[in-house]
Amino acid sequence: LLNIAMTTVSSKILAQDKQHFANLAVDAVLRLKGSGNLEAIQVIKKPGGCLKDSYLDEGFILDKKIGI
Repeated sequence: LLNIAMTTVSSKILAQDKQHFANLAVDAVLRLKGSGNLEAIQVIKKPGGCLKDSYLDEGFILDKKIGI
């Protein structure tokens, strides 16, 4: 699976972080435990930071701002 993921994420943008993103992709698919529902995997884009800051988290991530 890792070799397939590394081939899939091969691009000029991810060249330096190919291994990191391939590991994230494989871990995300393995967490599905055979369900095959790839729609359960969501990518949330956040401005700022670098590509290496990307991580896989379990559950839901809510971007909430506290009102004044």
